[in-house]
Amino acid sequence: MLTLDGIKAVLKERGCKPRLSRGHVYALCPAHDDRDPSLSLTEAPDIHDPSRKRILLKCHAGCKPAAILAALGLRWGDINAPRPKQAMPRSEPLAVYPYRDDAGQLLYEKVRWPGKGFPYRRPPRPNDKPKFIKTSPDGRKWVWNLHRVRKVLYRLPETIAAVKAGRTIWIVEGEKDAGGAASLGLDATTNPEGSSAWRSEYSECLSRADVVVVPDNDDVGRAHATQIVESLDGVARRVRMLQLPGAKTKDLSDWLDSGGTPGTLLRLLDSATTCMPEGRGGVGGERKEESVTLPEVPSSALSEPLVKGANVKGPRAPYGEPTVHTLRIPGVARLVRSLQADGLSAFQAASAALDYYLQTRGGENERR
Repeated sequence: MLTLDGIKAVLKERGCKPRLSRGHVYALCPAHDDRDPSLSLTEAPDIHDPSRKRILLKCHAGCKPAAILAALGLRWGDINAPRPKQAMPRSEPLAVYPYRDDAGQLLYEKVRWPGKGFPYRRPPRPNDKPKFIKTSPDGRKWVWNLHRVRKVLYRLPETIAAVKAGRTIWIVEGEKDAGGAASLGLDATTNPEGSSAWRSEYSECLSRADVVVVPDNDDVGRAHATQIVESLDGVARRVRMLQLPGAKTKDLSDWLDSGGTPGTLLRLLDSATTCMPEGRGGVGGERKEESVTLPEVPSSALSEPLVKGANVKGPRAPYGEPTVHTLRIPGVARLVRSLQADGLSAFQAASAALDYYLQTRGGENERR
């Protein structure tokens, strides 16, 4: 199969003048007389199997993907592997790992089949096409993809309760490891979609938490753990990384199977690497050079839209709650988290923090 670079080479041979920008390929569309590049291609996770990548192509002038591929002398099989059929497997799953939201409502499940298969399934929605809804042997209906599903931490309700109670949160790699740690009485969690898939919103759930990250014993596992630690910097109260002993120990489940005990694990914690000392950062930290005091802000100002011209990435919502806002201004993100901890909504906190930043650091001349 062709990679994105391979398709770029084919486009170049056809005189489509492809160029690469931020992971996307832009080119003249070969399916119509194109003078201004209207074809875009990119790689994205397959909604049916997020561990796999698929190449997506779109002509913004309206050409069909099949017509574009035909003009290039290609077929779908040349750029993407065929998707597995959506038929329900006949064998029983080895394990099912439910992912629930803050209120305990089921969002989706990760299913472990014999042969290392790990597909995801979710309850059907009213607008799902009937051909995608499959019935399992127990009579329940499922859609086997994560299309437009909120991604959350595994055991999220238990994790939130543990953070509120001030207990240590153990982040491991994989649901099996999280279940094994939970069976020992530890408050364990993991992220969906495997290594290198940690999201910033997962870190927000661990605000003020004491966190221990347990990486898998390989380069990918250690890189994944480092990604988590960096994401928790300035969010968690303290972060430690515990590398389990033993050259042949692959992960926490392997360590437990080889005779590891809760007492031994807690003793090993004394020698864990402290990646972010307690009190260094986070909402509850004592990082004085980054701490700020918010002046009194009129209640009417908190319902105003975000300051025009501010460097904020997210959907515009002049009124009401935005879904996501990523603040790029140094120091403001921590202030927003502090305001949210005091009871303000994300939109109110962002408005107040940006207003404070422009008044005290940016000056009135930055208002546009």
